[in-house]
Amino acid sequence: MVVPPGIVKDAQVMEHGCQVKKALYGLAESPKGWARHRDRLLQEGQWTDKEGKKWKIAHTPECHLWKIVKEETQQAQAYLGVYVDDLLMIGEKRVCDETMNYLGTKFQMQPHEEVTVHKGIVFCGYEISKEENGDFIRSQSKYVEEVSSTSTWSSTAKGGGRVE
Repeated sequence: MVVPPGIVKDAQVMEHGCQVKKALYGLAESPKGWARHRDRLLQEGQWTDKEGKKWKIAHTPECHLWKIVKEETQQAQAYLGVYVDDLLMIGEKRVCDETMNYLGTKFQMQPHEEVTVHKGIVFCGYEISKEENGDFIRSQSKYVEEVSSTSTWSSTAKGGGRVE
């Protein structure tokens, strides 16, 4: 039994728990070896940009969040969110591009995508898009649609539910 996602509770579909029949991603547990390797390479991350400025990747108190720091000021210029092997950056475009280029020398990566008014991205199941005024929008509408269309909900005697 697992606690149902907040969206399921909010929709008042169930309150107590779910019996899981299969995992969405097929991973039985977190790949700790990969996480240690990835985090070590990120922690060692240092480079010099085309203008001769030195940069580094620094850890934050949040285990999945790193900051991109200009060495001369020690100020964060961008942030890098990491989940398993997915990356999400926010910051000035030039800084993000420089960082992604550096990371491409350390990891085999697909070309990075930029969120624009015309094209969004998906990160950890969240759809991220950009409005004309520059605001970013985060939603899970596709995930909710997928779960709703491919799952059947049934109640248990104790008021919980099961996804099949």
